[in-house]
Amino acid sequence: MVVGPRISWIRLHSRLILHLEKVQDTGNRRAADKLICDLDENKDGRISFEEYWTLIGGIASPIAQIIRQQEQSVKYTK
Repeated sequence: MVVGPRISWIRLHSRLILHLEKVQDTGNRRAADKLICDLDENKDGRISFEEYWTLIGGIASPIAQIIRQQEQSVKYTK
């Protein structure tokens, strides 16, 4: 059972599109649709906090890896 606030598929979709367009012009709504569909693990048409957290982890992990690589690069150049 999912506990806590949830966001509708439509609302998440519009927010993702808005934020993705700020970062880069994706022009690929199918990719956003697939991402949202993949996040909705229980296929209830809504994204729970836990399902949303999966997205955040998927975004944060590669960024953290890049930061670690940059830090290692700086260590070796000093």
